[in-house]
Amino acid sequence: MVWYVIAINLHTMYVNVLLVEDIAKETSLSPKTISRRLEKMGKNHILDFTILRNLSSMQLVGYIEFAVVINIQASYHQNIIERIYNEMQEHLLIVQDTYQKEVVLAVFLCANIPTVDLILKRLESYDGVNKVEVFITTSLIYYQEWLKREIEKKIKNLTSSLSQEVTTTKNA
Repeated sequence: MVWYVIAINLHTMYVNVLLVEDIAKETSLSPKTISRRLEKMGKNHILDFTILRNLSSMQLVGYIEFAVVINIQASYHQNIIERIYNEMQEHLLIVQDTYQKEVVLAVFLCANIPTVDLILKRLESYDGVNKVEVFITTSLIYYQEWLKREIEKKIKNLTSSLSQEVTTTKNA
């Protein structure tokens, strides 16, 4: 598996894509160690990845992009995800991983409001669905200052967690 890491400078928001080999050279660690650590951070949700889309750059005129928040019974989570992928692939853009088994967030694209209604009705008919909320996207705004604060909080929490682990290990 080839890992790519996107490094974001919090002050300039400059984005740089790095290969694991580049990180290994910079840190004097082996690529295998870097890959294991990245994988562990992904499993622990320290690193999360998503797709940011800009449909206006695709010049899709006359289409409706909408997000759906589906509140479900946790035991139905996998079944509902599979049904969405299998039955709605024509309109589905992405299913976001919320890490909550009671919530599914999906983004769809279609040509008209009657199709939006049909998708919503179908989602509501799934076993295990408690509530479906729809949000029609008119524009996307990314709040960089908020994003910087959240990243810094995650780093601070990670650093303190790692410090506690090291202290616990030394005392054991």
